[in-house]
Amino acid sequence: MLNECNIDDLSMLANPAWVYDVERYCIHWANASAIEFWQAETLDDLMQRDFRSSMSEAIFELLKSNLDQYRQGKEHTQWWTLYPKGHEKEVYCHFSGIRLRDNRMAMVVQIISGQQALGTELSNPPSTIIASLWDKNGLLTSANPLFNDLYGSSIREFSELFYSKEEANRLWARALKEREYETELYVPTPSGEQSHYLQIRVNQSKTGNLFVVRQFIKQEDLLNKKGASEESAVSVTYRQQQMRHRICKAMSAGEFCVDYLSVKYAQEDRLYAVEGVVTWKSPELGSIPAAEFMPMADDHGISALLGHYVLEKACDQLMQWGSDGKPLAKLIMTLSPSQILTPNYLKAMSQLLKRTGFPADQLIIFIDGEALIKRSPILLDTVRSLRLMGVMLASDGARFSRYKTDGSTVVDTLEDIPLTHVKLSPAKDSPAIDEADIERVMSEAHKSGLQIIASNISATWELQLMTVLGCGLYQGALAGLVNVN
Repeated sequence: MLNECNIDDLSMLANPAWVYDVERYCIHWANASAIEFWQAETLDDLMQRDFRSSMSEAIFELLKSNLDQYRQGKEHTQWWTLYPKGHEKEVYCHFSGIRLRDNRMAMVVQIISGQQALGTELSNPPSTIIASLWDKNGLLTSANPLFNDLYGSSIREFSELFYSKEEANRLWARALKEREYETELYVPTPSGEQSHYLQIRVNQSKTGNLFVVRQFIKQEDLLNKKGASEESAVSVTYRQQQMRHRICKAMSAGEFCVDYLSVKYAQEDRLYAVEGVVTWKSPELGSIPAAEFMPMADDHGISALLGHYVLEKACDQLMQWGSDGKPLAKLIMTLSPSQILTPNYLKAMSQLLKRTGFPADQLIIFIDGEALIKRSPILLDTVRSLRLMGVMLASDGARFSRYKTDGSTVVDTLEDIPLTHVKLSPAKDSPAIDEADIERVMSEAHKSGLQIIASNISATWELQLMTVLGCGLYQGALAGLVNVN
């Protein structure tokens, strides 16, 4: 759980994120993307807004009851409808808790995606949250606009939500006993029978018990168990939705693991470095490679936080390895440009290295060559600053070879980019370059004093070929993994 002293960590997020003070009906802090989302001129302008007038009592009681969940370290992800400057926006949010300096609990909101971004993935509308508040006599006292959109004025008693009073009384009695109850069942609505997932919480007030009911309209096609187990568009969509739903919580649950590939000297069986490869080991979805989940994390603004978390974990692991008496190896980690371009990235990197004690000159950051070739001034300034810190930089030589189509040469692309290492793969791999291209890139790389890593080496003859061509280092199946535990 975050504390207010760590609130600046949220500045690393590219997606909108803010801290909402539930008890005072105001936003306590927000990053730049959130200020833009809420259509505010400045952070002060946004923090001065009073959300009391636009919030029903049902939603207030719902948010207040969520604070108890956050105090226990719980988090959740769900669709929510917000109204910046009166304009309705349906967004997919991750909710968690933060302890303020006065020891009160507030709510951290991160927008993972808007409905428009998911339009190509989901054939049906996303699950919708309908909130309602009922008094001790089972009479409706407040509801959010989505409840009114669904039911209109047809519902006034709790029992009218269900097919029978007996069913309503059973749920009511169980909620009173357990204080919090969840169930899935079909309910009648003006548009016909629908499957809903209900969460019923009992809150205390001066006038007695208040029942907060949260309803999720389920997407039957996506949640059909048969469809989800088949290799079909439905199963792919289901998996994507489940990944999107779980990826934020997976970090706090420690589900991202790092394996370490050996990077060895080509002419002697000796370790030069290890490369950290991230895998999401989800109890529900199984083992998920970075190629599958990182684009999603990148698209929805959480890759920076995830990358920082994984890098810190790897640095801690190698420092532990060193303290056990083994030589401290160099560490290679891949970062996307969006991670590096995050505000306060250099400050966060400096603090990470200081906290872990990992030497900057032992860290090699691998960045996709295509992004470097585009020569974003901000990106180039950042990687140059990393070099000044002592951090080394690697990229893929195949990208530089392909760039020659516009008439430039390899040296043109390398001379103003402060690389220390270049990776090259044999021609059987993708992206692949032929021997002539390899020799050309190697020649320019050697002139620039770069170390060359032959990657994806799985056979002895491949290593021999790349060594003859000038590679001094290699990795792949032939080099194997390193057990740092």
